Amino acid sequence: MSASPPPTPPQWHWRSALAGLLIGAIVVSAGLFVVRQPAAQPIAIHPAPTPTPVEEPTATPTPTPSPTLSEIVVFVSGAVNAPGNYHLPPDARVGDALDAAGGFTTDAQTNAVNLAAALHDGEHIHFPVKDEPTSTPTPTGTPTATPTPTDGGGGSVPGQINLNTATQAELETLPGIGEVKAAAIIANRPYTSVDDLDRVPRIGPATIANLRPYVTVE
Repeated sequence: MSASPPPTPPQWHWRSALAGLLIGAIVVSAGLFVVRQPAAQPIAIHPAPTPTPVEEPTATPTPTPSPTLSEIVVFVSGAVNAPGNYHLPPDARVGDALDAAGGFTTDAQTNAVNLAAALHDGEHIHFPVKDEPTSTPTPTGTPTATPTPTDGGGGSVPGQINLNTATQAELETLPGIGEVKAAAIIANRPYTSVDDLDRVPRIGPATIANLRPYVTVE
């Protein structure tokens, strides 16, 4: 006969029961944890925002300034001592062109052209000789003073301009006198006679001869 196994000690039974209870409790807790987990929220996919178009500022066109001439070129022909092209300041008058061309010749019509007229770049100024028809277009105008012969001394004639007291604006009305020459006349005062104008820069004998009927000295 075979021998029977020894009987199991009593403490093994309660240990086995305790282990079973622990395992059951763990299983139940795990089941409750799973049941109580909140349902996962669905992931919402939002479309990307449409960018707002940015309006570019409209550039305001800047007006292009007109170029300022530093000098003008004119052509002088006719009864002058040195016809040709001459470079003059932009504010030059016909009298300036006459001075640059050496003044009138002896056979010139000295009153045929307005010496006080303003010049323009590229202009042709023709001084006719005596008995020459003056139908050729030339700068024209009416002098502000009435030409009256005078000896250039101290006696004044109505309408004449006193070189020692005239304003810049009054001097600029004289034939052949622009802004620059008028300022030079004022700067070289006083004068004892019209002939004293020969000490003024850029005023030569031809200009003095043209000015003599319009000016006086007091």
